[in-house]
Amino acid sequence: MKQLSLLWVAILLMAVMSCRQEGKSSEGTSAEQALQFITLSQERTLQYEIAGEYADEKPYYSNAQVDLIWPQLIAGDAELADLQQAMLQTFFADSVSATLDEAVERMLSTPLDVVAAECSNIEVVDSADADWTHMSASSLTVQLLRADSRLIVFQGKVYDYFAGAAHPMTACLYVNYDVKRHRVIRLDDVITDRDALARLLSRIYTDERCASSTHGFNTFESDGGYDIPATDNFCITPEGLSFVYQPYEIAAYAEGVQTIRVSFYELLDAHILTARFQDVEF
Repeated sequence: MKQLSLLWVAILLMAVMSCRQEGKSSEGTSAEQALQFITLSQERTLQYEIAGEYADEKPYYSNAQVDLIWPQLIAGDAELADLQQAMLQTFFADSVSATLDEAVERMLSTPLDVVAAECSNIEVVDSADADWTHMSASSLTVQLLRADSRLIVFQGKVYDYFAGAAHPMTACLYVNYDVKRHRVIRLDDVITDRDALARLLSRIYTDERCASSTHGFNTFESDGGYDIPATDNFCITPEGLSFVYQPYEIAAYAEGVQTIRVSFYELLDAHILTARFQDVEF
């Protein structure tokens, strides 16, 4: 009788575990079905003239490339519009265009030049026929870093080079999306005190620089260490937050993009992590 009772207990436990697994599986499936992604790849080369002091006998050229993964609306899920608008503003620096097609067209049809307003006689040409000594170039690449039942993270890499400039400018940008709540995750959703976060970032960056051979090369250093501002450009990882700064923001151009990683444990110890992120594992 005792063995029979133990057998029934074992069967009951297996049934409970099976139900939990089915629940997790259905949760993941529904989340995956809630979003669909499309890919887009376009390139365009323009030839144009510049009026005024920058003009010479040769035309100027601008080459623009876009390669991206984009979230697509499904079954009239209008809540995704918030995600799409955040991506337009973050990756295209575009608060005017209402759709992806409009933003891409604006990027491809506008010469990348500091005096673009003075450009004239703009026409589309084959890139093979362009004079690359007079070529400005821009590119945007958006990729999917993570997509699961809880979180979607997009990374955008921007490259801009103005013809005749000393060097190109690059940027690495992020958009984080809460799948369950159907909303873009912004810094104030994660952090309760920006000033305290800035102090934590400054301490971490100062400690890392002091331990590295590049300490002292950075011209943004103050007497008490590095004064790092809190940035809205961050990426959520399973371990914590990665705050990303573009060239010239906190370091010299030669040092490239700077990343400061802060674990959830450090944010908890600093008492600046919101309740939402204390209760949920990302």
